[in-house]
Amino acid sequence: AYIDTIMGYLNPRIVCALQLGPCALVGIDENDPIALGVDVFPNPSVDQVTVTSSAATVEHYELFDVNGRLVRAFNVNSDRFTIDRNGIEGGVYLLQLHFEEGAVSRRLVLE
Repeated sequence: AYIDTIMGYLNPRIVCALQLGPCALVGIDENDPIALGVDVFPNPSVDQVTVTSSAATVEHYELFDVNGRLVRAFNVNSDRFTIDRNGIEGGVYLLQLHFEEGAVSRRLVLE
């Protein structure tokens, strides 16, 4: 069973490295300067959350609940803004920040 685990991990990477066929490696870019420059605080929060971005301007944001429903969306065009909790129930949310160069997601907990 151990050799099966090793081969299942190694073989697809060998195919990609040697360019022997189509590659479908999926991963996270750890060095994304936009993602590294985003800060959401305090988290968890009681009444409002501050969002800062040191690498790029946030064009707009979307807040989704755990069921994927859009709870709130705003155009902000700023590198620092606050999200007031007005009318949003406590729970876990997904905050998607949209930039000209792409998007960044952060988990947000409202108490």
